[in-house]
Amino acid sequence: MIALRFAASAGIFLATPLLAAPPTGGITRQVWTGVSGSEVVNLTSLSTFPNTPNQTSVLTTFDAPRDSADNYGSRVYGWVHAPVTGNYRFYIHSDDSSELWLSTNEAPDQERKIAMVNGWGPAGVWNNSPDQRSVEIPLVAGRYYYIEALHKEGGGGDHLGVGWTYPGQTSIAYISGSRLSTWQNVAPIANNDSDYVRPGSSVLLRVLDNDLDPNGRATLNLSSLLILTPPTQGTATVRPDGKINYTHTGSGNGTDSLTYEIRDTSGLASTATVSIQITDAMRLPLASSKMPADPPPQQIAAINAFPAINFSEPLAIVTPLGETNRLFIVEKGGDIEVIANLAAPALGAQPFLNLDSIVNTRVSTPEDTFETGGESGLLGLAFHPNYASNGRFFVFYSAYLGGVRHQRVSEFARSTGNPNLADPNSEKVLIQQQD
Repeated sequence: MIALRFAASAGIFLATPLLAAPPTGGITRQVWTGVSGSEVVNLTSLSTFPNTPNQTSVLTTFDAPRDSADNYGSRVYGWVHAPVTGNYRFYIHSDDSSELWLSTNEAPDQERKIAMVNGWGPAGVWNNSPDQRSVEIPLVAGRYYYIEALHKEGGGGDHLGVGWTYPGQTSIAYISGSRLSTWQNVAPIANNDSDYVRPGSSVLLRVLDNDLDPNGRATLNLSSLLILTPPTQGTATVRPDGKINYTHTGSGNGTDSLTYEIRDTSGLASTATVSIQITDAMRLPLASSKMPADPPPQQIAAINAFPAINFSEPLAIVTPLGETNRLFIVEKGGDIEVIANLAAPALGAQPFLNLDSIVNTRVSTPEDTFETGGESGLLGLAFHPNYASNGRFFVFYSAYLGGVRHQRVSEFARSTGNPNLADPNSEKVLIQQQD
């Protein structure tokens, strides 16, 4: 059970960035009072959610006060710090309903719903329903991750708690304050980048793609993206879309670098360095590349597969699903040819569908004319997945209708008496759009 939700949290270096490490000893709890209903949606649909709670406090353990009130909703959120590297499981109990969300990193933008309680369950009981437990989730020691629990209480008893297990902690325990951080303004995290450029050329550096803000990417102030240390072998310009355009102005191969700064809307900042390799090498040493160091020794040549058959402007070769011995060749001028038997000693092609003739001889009002000039014509062929049994296929082509060019998708059927011939009277126009 995994759901995704994208949060809408929305120079001169002034202060040392706060990185929410070590843990602060607790996690933030917000409460909305006087809210009826027992479902989480009764909380999240409030106009005051999530920015205007009635109460805010700090829990020193991920275990909220029990039997405290009726008709309220709560949100417990902040960061959880992984003590070891390995697979973790998270658990939740509540009365009434609840949801537990965890991000794949420090920011709420990538949080996923990992566990829930539908209705209510006993306090301190982690196995009342399979939905209370997450799947195994890999976390890295020293990293911190955004975590959020949403809880709605209707009437009667009330409670909310979140626990976990991990390597070295095999019994379920409430997450203690020593592994939690309260929600606070945290500096964005800029990560180093690298790229390649040919001598005298330019490259667009997408530096923000691997940067993040633990308070949510919406809080990044893109207008404050600055180049702190410019390159020495070229020029660098910040674009309005948050990318940096680098142009090499030196000569020959070499290296260059620049340092940039990102800043959030509150003024906290972070810096990173972009390393640039200037090279005229034809094959770049990319870590993910599987290309050989040198090209293969053999020569590659194009060979005419059907030297005895002449085609006119062929643009597609199609075979019905499950067949191996027939080929259908689509010609832009309006014909579909079929090679009926690829195993035959002497290959030959025969007409399967003469679409231009069908359209041009059709009597209709307004007048219908097949169009083949420029980029128009018979442009596509697709067979129904059950073509072997139903004989249906589809074509995409251009036509003038009353002097106005249209693009059309039509269904045809093969002939009932000849599998290598289409039924010319079977056309059904499915889509027709003016060009």
